[in-house]
Amino acid sequence: MKRIIVILFILLGIVVWAQDGWYYQTPTNVSDVHFTSNNTIIAVGMGVWKSTDRGESWTGYPVGYSLYDPTGATLPLRKVDFYSTLIGYAVGYKGKILKTVNGGESWNLISHNLPEQTTTFTGVSVLDFNNCVAIAHANTGSGYGSVIIKTTDGGSNWYTVYEEASLYLNDIDFPDEQTGWITGNYNKVLKTTDAGSTWTKFELPGTYPLSLSNCLSFKDADNGILSTQSSDYIVRTSDGGANWETVSTGISGYSECLQYFSNGTVLMLKDGGAILKSADD
Repeated sequence: MKRIIVILFILLGIVVWAQDGWYYQTPTNVSDVHFTSNNTIIAVGMGVWKSTDRGESWTGYPVGYSLYDPTGATLPLRKVDFYSTLIGYAVGYKGKILKTVNGGESWNLISHNLPEQTTTFTGVSVLDFNNCVAIAHANTGSGYGSVIIKTTDGGSNWYTVYEEASLYLNDIDFPDEQTGWITGNYNKVLKTTDAGSTWTKFELPGTYPLSLSNCLSFKDADNGILSTQSSDYIVRTSDGGANWETVSTGISGYSECLQYFSNGTVLMLKDGGAILKSADD
């Protein structure tokens, strides 16, 4: 009987997290994807998957721990980022940080000796072979807020570079190895110009619904776009954050995420799966 069940799972193309050693072979509950080359995609969610043919087929890989807590609640990975085709990090719930050095085909759990009691990682950026920055919701000691942590030795040790109670950090983007941005709630964004070692907080214009800003994307150190909770508006800067302007998209809904490309194209994913496109920055 067990053999029949396994064969059925194989025919369906899935393997589930029933116990250690079982995992989904095809993507499910995907939270984030990253292109490591023109054809290779890494996806994370209720597992880790890799495609080498631009998503036509996928191979699943075990993460080394259960993605369900004792109550049965799911604990998916939330974000993934790569420095090269080989070196990448994935982060998720319960303070989990994974690292791969072979292009996503095996992962090591390295979330040990973290400087804060992190609860949910919401973003990660890999700057080079040694340096990586991650953001997480956490108990900061003075309240429930967020922390920014950094490693300079390839993930062996992590230390806190910024923390603030009542501020929820949601997304991180480094357009180059020195300049980075983080978006949060209450009209706040953070900027670094020293590879994430120190951060400066900016107050954005408050003339639009930005109680929760989901994501941001920069095409270079000067030009960036931030999505608000509503897809009706985006906020953009062309001078490295010295000034910001609000732009109406004219399309209502909920903004999920966006991507700003070097040729001036911007894509925004909104609720229901619709994609908005701008070709003029």
